[in-house]
Order: sequence, then C-alpha cells, then structure tokens
Amino acid sequence: MTVLGIETATTVCGVAVVRDGTVIAEAASDERNSHAERIMGFVERTVGLAGGLGAVEGIAVSIGPGSFTGLRIGLSVAKGLAFASGLPVAAVPTLEALALRALLEGRVSAGDRLLALLSARRGEAYAGWFLIGQEAVEAEGEVRVVPLTQLAEEAARPGVIVTGEIELLHPPEGGSFRTVGASTSRCSATAVALLGARMLKEGRASDPSTLEPGYVLDFFLSVKPGGS
Repeated sequence: MTVLGIETATTVCGVAVVRDGTVIAEAASDERNSHAERIMGFVERTVGLAGGLGAVEGIAVSIGPGSFTGLRIGLSVAKGLAFASGLPVAAVPTLEALALRALLEGRVSAGDRLLALLSARRGEAYAGWFLIGQEAVEAEGEVRVVPLTQLAEEAARPGVIVTGEIELLHPPEGGSFRTVGASTSRCSATAVALLGARMLKEGRASDPSTLEPGYVLDFFLSVKPGGS
C-alpha cells in the first residue's frame, strides 16, 4: 500500500511516501513558522518521486497533540488532497507515531515502557505512555497534560525510556533519564505514513469532512489590554 504521510505537529514540517513498508521519498525541515511556506513543495516533490498522486492509495496526517497552527496547516493540506482525489485519510496520533519511530529505529525493545512527550507550554507537557511490542506500540491510557516537574519524576523511574521533546525535562536531584537519542526523538512523516498505512489496512479511516486536530488542551486566545 502506498501512503502519503504529513507531519506538522511541532517545528518539524515533514512529508513522506511509503510503499509496502519501504520509504519511497521524504522531505523535511525543522524550522519554526515555516510550515505554510514549505509543505506544498514537499508534497509535490515526494508525490512526484512516488509516481504522482494517482499512485497514492491513502493519506496519513499527524493529528495531535501539538502546535495549534501547525496541526491546522497539515490537516488542511490532507483534507484538500483527500477531497480532490477521493483518497482515505488516517488520523495518526502524534505521540504514537513518535513511539513507533523509536521502535522502528531500534531504540527500544519489546517489553519496554516508553514515555512520549511534547510541549504544552505553561510549564506542562502532553504525555503518553506506550508498551513496546515486537512490531507495534500499544498506548497505555489517554494522552495527559502533566506539569513538567511531575513528569520529570515519572521519567526518572527505573525502566522508563523517554522520547519527544526531552529537552523540556530536568532530572530530579540524583536522578537521570534514559532517552532514545536526539535524532530519533523528533517527529517523523515516515513514522506517520507507516502507522497510517496500518490504520488504513485495518479499516480505521476517518471522515475528512469532520476531522479536527486532537488538541487535548482547549485553544485559548490572549487579548492584549485595550484590544478589541
């Protein structure tokens, strides 16, 4: 199955095409506030290398949690492509894709427990726990919004491996973290595409007309004093 993956939940803007588990093409940048400028060029480049949109059988998009603006950009592109082509869409949980990347790159093993986290700002993080299997990852409960101080205590426990924006955490006194490594801890459009392919094969497509980002936190707008 050939799937186009879109990842815009963080500073990473990435697009990848995978076919039967093999990466055909990938393009990515890690530059804040550049998603809207870069994403369509990345789509055109990767889809072109895969044989055109007619060769694609499904679309996978990172659905959150993550940046409000980034998620909106990625989802808008995925919806536009789906409406134009009639392709099915898989809404891929961002933290699960992060966990899967760690498994695919050999940074974790079956039986490990992995903590995936992304910034929620205000001294908090989106956090998801995953049990690692032989070829897949299994979420343990729902994504939570956790204060960074509390999360640091949890991450320092024996047997825990951390991925995602690990730079947010500061080890408690006398403690330390086991991590997947800096390169593996970033969001990846390839992981989104591979997880999306599994979801589509299992019949877990989403209706693009009603699909919304999984923010977890409500979206708040700040109004400056004196503003309207």
